[in-house]
Amino acid sequence: MPYFSYSGYDKRGKNTKGTIEASSSMQAVERLTERGIVVVDVAAIEKKQSRAKIKVLSLESHIFFCRSLASYLKSGLPLADSLKIMVKQARDKHMRPALEKLLAEVEGGRKFHTALAESGAFRESLWRVAESGEQSGSLISVLEEAAEQFKLEDGLRRKIRGAMIYPIVMMVVGVGVVVFMLTYVVPKISELFEDMHQTLPLPTRMLIAMSNFLGNYGLWILLAILIFILYM
Repeated sequence: MPYFSYSGYDKRGKNTKGTIEASSSMQAVERLTERGIVVVDVAAIEKKQSRAKIKVLSLESHIFFCRSLASYLKSGLPLADSLKIMVKQARDKHMRPALEKLLAEVEGGRKFHTALAESGAFRESLWRVAESGEQSGSLISVLEEAAEQFKLEDGLRRKIRGAMIYPIVMMVVGVGVVVFMLTYVVPKISELFEDMHQTLPLPTRMLIAMSNFLGNYGLWILLAILIFILYM
């Protein structure tokens, strides 16, 4: 379905411009009239596609989006005007194209929750609650509640990430100590046993064999592990 650019006046007599999706210029005028806009000019344009790849926004971006939009709507601004302000304020390289696409869909006559779902940048949980908020007329409170839920989830993730740091550090230190013992300490001790010309216990021989293996192939094993991690 084509897009049309328009200019005119809203219910307060304020000059307004934008784009709208419609099958014809006549339908575009009809839709704008239903919104209370007096159309001065309407012209067909090609549907603009953002060149920036739309990615799913982070939890921090979801929190910012919900809080900001709820704040603007609470102040009495229409949805489209609120999104326009947010587009101008957005500095995140992923959020700006997402908001631009969302604004274009809303101005084209799409319902808010549908535009959220089709943008590909917002979580399903958000556009689901936005749908219920639109149907019940409580979009502002729904957005505020969603922001709090995202904040709780973000806080929980940070705590889990912080709790995992200590075990990972200890594991790295432990592995480093074992490698040091096998590649530096054990070879020196094994030389002493060789000079004594005595039969060593099986565990000791296994330890020396492991030390020799790491000494010969340890660098290649480390390189293979790094390549595996990079291509995971």
